[in-house]
Amino acid sequence: MFQRRHYVKTANTLAKVYNIDNEVVEVMSGMFSLDNPDYSEDRFFIAFRQEYEWIWGEPYPFALRGRYERIML
Repeated sequence: MFQRRHYVKTANTLAKVYNIDNEVVEVMSGMFSLDNPDYSEDRFFIAFRQEYEWIWGEPYPFALRGRYERIML
């Protein structure tokens, strides 16, 4: 079973891909939710978007499951 550190590392790794398709991020999130009942999709999406914005210096251009149009830091 994955733990929070694995989810954060995965979110950070996905964020390194410029304009990564939101479907990839959502599919990974869905897989994690099946693996661990304590998994939080919200925390995963927030970690991904914060890392993406830090790396690329711009907002992630896609919605994730229709949420998080723009996260205010």
